[in-house]
Amino acid sequence: MPSYSIALLTHAESVNLADVERFDAFRRTLPFASIYLYVHEVTDEVRSALQKRDITLRFYTTANRFQLLRRMFTEVDADVFALADPISVSAAETGSMIHQLVEGRKDMVIASGIAVSDAEEGYRQMCHALYGQNIRNPLSTWRVFSRRFVKSFAAFERGFPIELEWTIHALELDIPLHQFDAEWDGQRYNTPAKSTRYSLNRFILNLQARPLKWFGALTGACLLGFLGYMLLTIGAFFDYDVPLTLTDAAIGGGICAVLTFLSALSGLALHSISHQRRELKRLHFQQHSTL
Repeated sequence: MPSYSIALLTHAESVNLADVERFDAFRRTLPFASIYLYVHEVTDEVRSALQKRDITLRFYTTANRFQLLRRMFTEVDADVFALADPISVSAAETGSMIHQLVEGRKDMVIASGIAVSDAEEGYRQMCHALYGQNIRNPLSTWRVFSRRFVKSFAAFERGFPIELEWTIHALELDIPLHQFDAEWDGQRYNTPAKSTRYSLNRFILNLQARPLKWFGALTGACLLGFLGYMLLTIGAFFDYDVPLTLTDAAIGGGICAVLTFLSALSGLALHSISHQRRELKRLHFQQHSTL
């Protein structure tokens, strides 16, 4: 693997000397890798220990995880990016994930553990329903990327976990990925599956991925409402006890017809925009060289 430049990216609020010693295993396993540690604050003693291990130390102030990871991918350039927390993950398994990425010519390797949270299970079912692939841990924070994946990932923050954005980016463009069975002790980024934000995220992702499906269902409902209204209008026309004016019939029928037309037009327009967006992302993805 010396022919490929490898960047190990990690971040933490604070680091002590015991945590610094855990980097030794990564230095032995990946001697050619450049290690970048983004930290909020650090003591002079820890800073000196990091410099002896040839670890690049950078500081961050934002509390937004999405912005921090986007900054890390923007500032660092390498052929292979490994996003791992040396405090809670295995250096040997990280090396195996990098080997899987390079030898298998993949663009993303996801560490999939045995335990799955409620949020991951919900998002796993959603990804399987939308894209037909079973991603066991769609919110896993332990991943390895190729350069073209990192440099082509340009998703804006939409309130979703960035791990989910990576998974959707790969599934949407049918990017080659591999799921690596691993175990780690660290706390993974998690979103409660029963929260309001989770339900809203799932609705938005379904609407963005399949706009024609949902607006087609809305169009069908509007059309059924229009037909039902017309049947009631015809019945009222022959019922002499219920007077019906032509104006009432025209207004009601016109509203139903307009709603049906607008829902059908919105579905076609959003489907075209979604298709064009995927094609542009794929063209940008293919502009970068592979491993």
